[in-house]
Amino acid sequence: MDESKFRNVIVIKNWGTEFLLTEFPTVTAWLLEIKANHSTSLHSHPGKLTGYIVVEGELILHFLNSSQKLKALDKAVINPYVPHK
Repeated sequence: MDESKFRNVIVIKNWGTEFLLTEFPTVTAWLLEIKANHSTSLHSHPGKLTGYIVVEGELILHFLNSSQKLKALDKAVINPYVPHK
């Protein structure tokens, strides 16, 4: 395993913390720690397929006209340009 692919990047946000786990040319993995009763901003990822796996707890994934409740070990895939929070 190429340990140089693991990064020591931590991004503090008002809703929690982002930890960069690993980064490759076609895949980047972040661990998001979202505080209770907080949410990310409504955003999209142009040109990037996004996947989420809930490690523990539960959350509501919001889109423009719908939402989806996820609990531990549930996953969701979001297509490029789709706004979500």
